[in-house]
Amino acid sequence: MQKPTNEKRKKIVHDFAKWTALSALRSGSPLKFGKQVYDLIRNHCHLTALFDSTRAIDETEFDRWHEKTVLAFCKAEAALPVGWAAKIVNVYLKTRVYLAGEGRMGLVSVIHPPIDSGLQKGLKQQFPNRPWKIKRIKEICSYQDDYLPFIRDFRSLAKIERCLPIELEFYWLGTE
Repeated sequence: MQKPTNEKRKKIVHDFAKWTALSALRSGSPLKFGKQVYDLIRNHCHLTALFDSTRAIDETEFDRWHEKTVLAFCKAEAALPVGWAAKIVNVYLKTRVYLAGEGRMGLVSVIHPPIDSGLQKGLKQQFPNRPWKIKRIKEICSYQDDYLPFIRDFRSLAKIERCLPIELEFYWLGTE
């Protein structure tokens, strides 16, 4: 008997989101193999908290989940700094939540954009008067001290721009 189409779509989206997370890792990433990334997502993401509930999610609940997940990635892979761990999580969620439209109500409005040099350069170019502190992804080592200031800045700018924080990806210069 065939699985319902929505089950097929769910698997395709999940697999593609994992692949995009892996593909977003460049030569500077301490992780080199798909199995490492896929194992992190499978074993440490606790995705049911984001996808298997009918109640809405708010910024506070998501931020707790995100920090716990990123730090679990770092603990599982000792060479993985917070910046790279967050990028894996954020690219996965960008694909599955923003592009595929999955997740709890409100999730799309709280997910974080993947922070990399392409996004930082684009934002600095577009908004030169903001106090951007550009850091290389491998230099984002503390969740509280290095990562959260970016997210606070993104959320503040998203309010000014009247867009979702993830939509600041519009300014990404990674393909130029």
